[in-house]
Amino acid sequence: ITGLVSTGAWVSMGGCIYSATCPSVGTTVDMVHLNGVSQAIGRYPNASATNGGYLNIDSHTANTQVVSSQLNTAVNWAGADIVFRKNHWVITHGTVTSNTATVVNYSETSAYQPINNWGFFFQNHPSTLDLPGEWYYDAVNKKILMYFGATTPTNGSVMVAGYDYLVNFSVQNYITIKGLALIGSNLSLINLFTSTGFIVSNCTLSNAGQHGLYANVTTNLVVSNCNVQNTASNGIVSRNQTNTTVSNDTLTNIGIVAGM
Repeated sequence: ITGLVSTGAWVSMGGCIYSATCPSVGTTVDMVHLNGVSQAIGRYPNASATNGGYLNIDSHTANTQVVSSQLNTAVNWAGADIVFRKNHWVITHGTVTSNTATVVNYSETSAYQPINNWGFFFQNHPSTLDLPGEWYYDAVNKKILMYFGATTPTNGSVMVAGYDYLVNFSVQNYITIKGLALIGSNLSLINLFTSTGFIVSNCTLSNAGQHGLYANVTTNLVVSNCNVQNTASNGIVSRNQTNTTVSNDTLTNIGIVAGM
């Protein structure tokens, strides 16, 4: 079962960047495939740059503004995601509202404030696209832009997640999900809410924009013998639960791309 949908025809934007419409996609895209392989969203600086691709925070004002002499840019980053490393285990997202060469103003709801001499980067903006496979989603016009380098796109080579969930149950009980292969969602491949007695077994869950399986307010949930791979945030999440059993599952490549 796949949640991936094809794009429209590709149009050259110049500079090795092409655009295509995504009429069946919603306001958010978190999973994109190129020739069957999931691709990282474009970011600046690139992950291979100095300091692991993070711009240093020289100073900050509450959770609304950061100053970085390393930025030194004429790019208008308004509308881009700004991604912060706020400690060793917390990465948060905000939206840039305006910037100068060294000052970025943004909005964010996280309870964590930036920390001076830690870092940030930008993503989901056309100016980030400079490596093959990097992409940006224009939610207003429902278009995806991708950097192809020396190659040119072919119809069907790029697939975009068109659904937030592939399996979604709310206030349902005693259901078994067995032997399914689920691929390509913007949020979770399996989403369970206020449920009792679910069994998820012998399933392959791959390429989720957030989680392989997300369960909230569940009782007697069993997740066993599943293969969970290539999820942007977590493999298996069970919150506000009673008597959850997770056994003999294999998790691979979970949350390895910062910011996604």
